[in-house]
Amino acid sequence: MKFAFSVLSLFFSFLLFGQNYPDYKVTYKLNYKLNVDLDAYNVEYFDLITKSTGSVFLSQSKFYHDSINNSSLSKSQKTLQHKKVPRGNFQSIVGVSSKGVTTKDIVGLTNYVIYEDEFPSYQFTNEEKLINGFNCKLVKANYSGRTWNLWYTEEIPLTAGPYKFHGLPGLVIYAADNEEHYIYSLYKYKPIEKTPSIVSDFYLIGSDFEEISLTEYIEIRLKAMSSWSGFLSATGVEIANDDPQEIRNISSKMRKKTNFIEL
Repeated sequence: MKFAFSVLSLFFSFLLFGQNYPDYKVTYKLNYKLNVDLDAYNVEYFDLITKSTGSVFLSQSKFYHDSINNSSLSKSQKTLQHKKVPRGNFQSIVGVSSKGVTTKDIVGLTNYVIYEDEFPSYQFTNEEKLINGFNCKLVKANYSGRTWNLWYTEEIPLTAGPYKFHGLPGLVIYAADNEEHYIYSLYKYKPIEKTPSIVSDFYLIGSDFEEISLTEYIEIRLKAMSSWSGFLSATGVEIANDDPQEIRNISSKMRKKTNFIEL
């Protein structure tokens, strides 16, 4: 069964807009394991906003809470709205353009921006299969310590995909690393008339952002979650009357939640 927004409708939309492709919102479901010792998966939904100049990828939870923060609501109203939707585990926003990949994230109280000039490298295969009614082709990708299996379809002519996967001759329908710790699957997609400000303003990097390399970013994030002292350092939280046993318990739990998407 194909998605409610049919390929035929998408085809006519492209005809209508000619070379000036409309913006699209593509929603992916992510099943992931931050703790590899557990069999159960966490679930989070992400939106990919595609434009003729590139794309922006972020979690729906991140979009929701940032939209509230940037609204004209009073402080008490914002607090009430924040309580309605749980915060997800992904605070990063990934932007892809012809110049490369830009990632914005916050670790603790610090905003970081990471620039990458190169995209993940792709190895095309001859494997094909049907996924959700779409004819898909398999591509292998190696990126930041993981080997990925990407299934894309030329029936949806968007050269985009989840995370940092971009530039294939069709939309990525399904993406999973070899260990299946991270599994993205297409949930729905549709054209949009207005680009959200969080997307259109993505490349406006304020002075409050610190530029670091991908390697530094991975190290900072790992340190923040691998020890109690690192967590406190990253978050700026001060704890009075520390209970040594409780600190050890929390540290153990945090160390098990360090299976980040970048290794």
